Amino acid sequence: MPESDIATQPHDAFIKELLRSPERAIAFFQGHLPPAIVACFDWRTLTLMPSSFVHQDLKQTHSDLLFSVTTEGREMLIYVLVEHQTSIDPLMPLRMLGYTVEILREHEKTHGLPLPVVLPMLVHQGPDRWTVPVQFNEMFDLPAGLAPHFLRYLPSFEHVIFDLTQHDPADEESHLQLRVALQLMKLARETRLVEFLHWLDEQAYRLSEQFPVGFIEMCLLYAVYADTNLDLRQVAATLAVQSELREQTMSFVDKVKLEGRAEGLSQGRVEGRAEGRSQGEWIGRVRLLQELMGAEQTPAEQLNELGVSELAARFAALQAEYDRRFKAQ
Repeated sequence: MPESDIATQPHDAFIKELLRSPERAIAFFQGHLPPAIVACFDWRTLTLMPSSFVHQDLKQTHSDLLFSVTTEGREMLIYVLVEHQTSIDPLMPLRMLGYTVEILREHEKTHGLPLPVVLPMLVHQGPDRWTVPVQFNEMFDLPAGLAPHFLRYLPSFEHVIFDLTQHDPADEESHLQLRVALQLMKLARETRLVEFLHWLDEQAYRLSEQFPVGFIEMCLLYAVYADTNLDLRQVAATLAVQSELREQTMSFVDKVKLEGRAEGLSQGRVEGRAEGRSQGEWIGRVRLLQELMGAEQTPAEQLNELGVSELAARFAALQAEYDRRFKAQ
């Protein structure tokens, strides 16, 4: 994983952090899988597996998660592929088949037979609605008269689709944290993050009571990386004077020194290397990654004493630790 991954893949990092929580993952599946399937699973057994099957050349636009869950004492797997790209992929059923086969091969190597059922699910972030087939056999140009003879020899499956462009989290999501996070993802893809912050401000939530520690900061961090032109300090100044969100946003801006770093973040997305970055940009990258990991913040005074090469090495070590703890999940 490139050292600039956290800057280049904000959607990947956010969705994985969101669904690492068993409570949020269960609420998401129960709300968006077919009800008959939801009723089958023992959700107390849901476990996130340390596996990824997305090929390296697709890491920029896709992320995936594999969950294990039992039904009647048997293991089943839920494979979630999250698509962040802006175009619709007509090859998705074929790709889903390939990922499913990889999962089954890996399982057979480790556990042998019998194989577990794999439930493939696509989460489409948008901005355009999903318009291509989800059934594998629809990819073939098979005349109606020949279908009865050949369909039995073709793999027959379809993947579940959760199309965020056709979902209104603000009105349709019952789980509060998912409502906020999915609304954020939806408006981030539509470049409407300022609107998201005003929407959240209008909800009048008591944030410290309704959300776990760090949840709002996680959302703000995602917003900053999803749109490096977003000026959180300026937006916060337009929020309600008595708003707890305003206070948290201003505190977050001061804490990680986001102002004036949009150019550095954009540069980091393109370059992914030490050349051309100032000491201040590297300090910002180190502190942002510490923030995302929930690690103790290194005092700015200590970081100011380090040179660019030392800061780059510090960031690389943090990136390796981040990859070990989160990216394999």
